[in-house]
Amino acid sequence: DVTDPNNNSHLILDNLFDGMVLVNGPSSMIKIGGCGNSSDTSSTNSNITVQGNTFRNYNNVSNPLEYMEVISNKSSSNTYKNNLFENCRGGLFLRCGDNVTVENNRFIGISNGKREGITIYGDNHKIFNNHFLDITNTSSFPIILGAGNNNDPSTTPTAYDDVTNCKIAFNTFVNCQFNMFFNLDPSIQHIMPSNNYFDNNIFYQNSSNFNIPFIALDSDYSPTNTNWATNDFRNNIFYENNTVPHLIITSGYSLTSSSPDGNFDDNVDPLLVEVGGIYKPSSSSIALNAAYNVNDFYSFVSYDILGNNRGLIKDIGCFEVNSNNLLSTTKSLDKKYIVYPNPSQDFISIDLNNKNNSKTGHDITIFIKDLRGKVFLKKTVKDFKDVVRLDLRNYPKGYYIVSLIENTRTETLKIIKR
Repeated sequence: DVTDPNNNSHLILDNLFDGMVLVNGPSSMIKIGGCGNSSDTSSTNSNITVQGNTFRNYNNVSNPLEYMEVISNKSSSNTYKNNLFENCRGGLFLRCGDNVTVENNRFIGISNGKREGITIYGDNHKIFNNHFLDITNTSSFPIILGAGNNNDPSTTPTAYDDVTNCKIAFNTFVNCQFNMFFNLDPSIQHIMPSNNYFDNNIFYQNSSNFNIPFIALDSDYSPTNTNWATNDFRNNIFYENNTVPHLIITSGYSLTSSSPDGNFDDNVDPLLVEVGGIYKPSSSSIALNAAYNVNDFYSFVSYDILGNNRGLIKDIGCFEVNSNNLLSTTKSLDKKYIVYPNPSQDFISIDLNNKNNSKTGHDITIFIKDLRGKVFLKKTVKDFKDVVRLDLRNYPKGYYIVSLIENTRTETLKIIKR
């Protein structure tokens, strides 16, 4: 229980918390800070790092259905990194505080669990490179975003800060019943999360047992505002065996489509493979080099869940397949051709990328197809020497495959139309 309001920079490093049983009432394995009383530290920058710990088999024998906070965060500027949460009836709860980083953690579900992932309140959090697996109980959610109220956390125990300006990105969700859930208590919480970024996540369900949406809003919610549309969803991959809406919207919100705009929502398999308990994209996955990162928006995501380097062009999800990718607008250096800019809103250019190429000129055939195989362009360029410019302005937003055929050589590149 760390309640010191000062910038103490404590480290909780490489510990095993195993087999702890809670007998009476809800509690926390680790609590950092306090809120709702005179010892409130929600606005204090504690700069505490919780890293490399294993939290396993944390249960409540007095009330098996009650959730517990394995870690309760109640101060600002803390970091939770490289931890394993397994077989726990509870998870990481960002109850109070801002500017918290949650990165490179693994959450593995329990059959009778509840809130086994991350529950979020507050502002400016960064939630990235996390891996959620088999969180399947209907009371369990990998990520919960709570609604806020206007109460002062320093004086009111029921104060909940609304969720704003958080970046939830580069996470992988595998076989989870609900992946993101927007929750509330209508009697005291009524401010919807707003101006948040949900980008470059993989939502993957390969079990036929699931028939629920990836993202859901609490059906009991009667909002007093319509902040939902201010949240951005970009370059997320959704895949499931059953055909269900990716996003369920209750009445009162301005967003009405069944899928968030700007995402890959055609239910194409990202071709994940399981290695050591982590699901990674295969070498032919659509996730490779497809992340949203305009103007280096995700510069802080410089490595993946296993510590592999990420370049400016990043893979979607928590794992980077090509850790040596350091290019800003092209594919890897062994490609003969490059395509830029990528992503693009209007035009792309195809250029030679091999200084040893004689550029004597060859005929090439260019195909552009969407991920369902529909051909948008077939163009043969005679005596191709330098650059060809292609117009994408009338293409729908989404992912496309560019195939370049020269003699017996074929190269394939992925592009994104904004």
